[in-house]
Amino acid sequence: MAEKIQAMLVVEMMGRPPEHIKQTMEDLLNKLDEEKGVTVTRKTIHEPKEVKPEEGQKNAQEIFTTFSEVEIEVPELVDLAMVIFKYMPSHVEILSPTEMNLKNFDISALLSGISSKLHQYDAVAKNALMQNQILKAQFQKYIQEHPPKEKKAVKKASKTKKAKSKKTKKKK
Repeated sequence: MAEKIQAMLVVEMMGRPPEHIKQTMEDLLNKLDEEKGVTVTRKTIHEPKEVKPEEGQKNAQEIFTTFSEVEIEVPELVDLAMVIFKYMPSHVEILSPTEMNLKNFDISALLSGISSKLHQYDAVAKNALMQNQILKAQFQKYIQEHPPKEKKAVKKASKTKKAKSKKTKKKK
């Protein structure tokens, strides 16, 4: 493919405080601009806005959201696909070219890149699940070996109440 691909991405971010998510968005877009083969031609970062808590949510912490509109230029469709997998924009629009002729080599490269990323994400997910299971097992073992003090105190208090109750009944 000889003609470069121009695309517009919308990248969203949520968090707090607002200064942090704005700086994080700027850092993310700078990192995107440093990607091999990717040129950021225009970017607009919108000011963070507070997300209003849903009805019935008490004591909700302030959460802010921001988004950016970013125009990029990449040499190949596979490069655009990798940007999408790495930066996960909420919207992608190819601005030019309006038509693309793809060779089977280009399609194969695109699909292989997608498959490779899916395998990486699958490995990360499986690793996280395994670590979660290990932590749960370790936590359960710890709780069995070291019961919470509150439960011991509650048990002692209920035993004391029962003993007092028995003494009171005997006196009557």
